[in-house]
Amino acid sequence: MRGLLLGCVIGLLTWSGPGLAGSIYVKIDEQGRKVYTNYTHRTRRSPSPYRKVSLEPRKYRPYIDRIRELGRRYRVDTNLILALIAVESDFRHRAVSRAGAIGLMQLMPSVADRYGVDPWKPDENLEGGVRHLAYLLRKYRDLTLALAAYNAGEQAVDRYQGVPPYRETRNYVKMILKLYQSHPSVAYRYTDAAGVVYYSYTKPPDGTYTTLKRIELDR
Repeated sequence: MRGLLLGCVIGLLTWSGPGLAGSIYVKIDEQGRKVYTNYTHRTRRSPSPYRKVSLEPRKYRPYIDRIRELGRRYRVDTNLILALIAVESDFRHRAVSRAGAIGLMQLMPSVADRYGVDPWKPDENLEGGVRHLAYLLRKYRDLTLALAAYNAGEQAVDRYQGVPPYRETRNYVKMILKLYQSHPSVAYRYTDAAGVVYYSYTKPPDGTYTTLKRIELDR
């Protein structure tokens, strides 16, 4: 019964309507570049060329234990890793870009070689991606620059001494930060005056509540 209740609650809590932070779309243009937006046109006669990406537990549940382990080991926020993967591959472990980036964290072969991982194996792909992200965070000590370097490469960030003037990279950084900031780390369990138990990602204004780690609710 508790599992059924949590399943229903999770479905409600992770839903987001049109225009909200959770609604992010990506498409590949004619030059093979990723185009990101939080807005899309869709009609019956003309399907949208954009693919929706989101932080839904059903997508990342198969990988969450490994992501949490790597986040602790390399001191990278789990929610940041989730947001990056959502934008990079939408949690599709067999995704391959036109540029040759592979898997969940879209590792280029050179990056995979650098960390000695097989990018086709999800566990190793995550290992290489999180290690690379941790390295970039240490190098730049700035989240925006680290994300820009993950997308466009360190040379581009160093050359421009900031986020490169590439539309793809700027939108990429913006979308990851949007997802990251909209995905709270904690959840709450509280009981109303009638004794009914609720779960929420928003802190209750009053009453008795217990703070949970978000992952406890997302399972």
